[in-house]
Amino acid sequence: MQNWFYKLRLLISLLKYRGFFVKKNYSKNKEDLYLKKIFKNKNKGTYIDIGAYHPYRFSNTYLLHKKGWNGTNVDINKKSIDLFNIARPNDINLNIAIGDINKIQTFYFKNKIHPMNTLNIEFAKRFWSNKTNINKSKIMTRTFNYLIKKIKKVDLLDIDVEGNEYEVIKKINFKNISFKIILIEHSLFNAITKKNTKKIKNLLLKKNYTYIKNFGETSVYINKLH
Repeated sequence: MQNWFYKLRLLISLLKYRGFFVKKNYSKNKEDLYLKKIFKNKNKGTYIDIGAYHPYRFSNTYLLHKKGWNGTNVDINKKSIDLFNIARPNDINLNIAIGDINKIQTFYFKNKIHPMNTLNIEFAKRFWSNKTNINKSKIMTRTFNYLIKKIKKVDLLDIDVEGNEYEVIKKINFKNISFKIILIEHSLFNAITKKNTKKIKNLLLKKNYTYIKNFGETSVYINKLH
């Protein structure tokens, strides 16, 4: 009975954020409209969404998914991945974290599904009002290579991991894989993340990615060689 109620709650969440009528966009800052324009002539494409959170709410990939794209969705929230398994059953949906090492780590969460759950304790302390009672759990963390295996090209890489973006991107072997577009959140909430944001920009510049624009905290880079 409990399992039935859980599935019902998942379906309600999907209906709530997908809506009963067609929406123009689903992203937080209209990133998906920009991507739809960039990829207007590409009906079959691939994405990797790290920190995917929800199949519809704040999703940068749903409009592409509707066009016929498929890909890999990763999130530390088990409930998030349960939602993706219902809404995007043909995608690869993984309840793991992506970082700079393969090991079990602690992650910090407000609710079982929340867009700001994180591996970064400083992020949690900075942005959550109830700092004295932060929930903790364990998650398997993998490096980016765990995701790609034999994949050589991906159209879109989307990284939004609440303060740990540099830990993800510094482990990508850009000799083995390329992306047309990279969306990445630039965290600037303390000295470390500000320094890491500069490292991200410099790393992508060296790998032939050019900064295009930003949508709120999300920055867009395009591959000059793709």
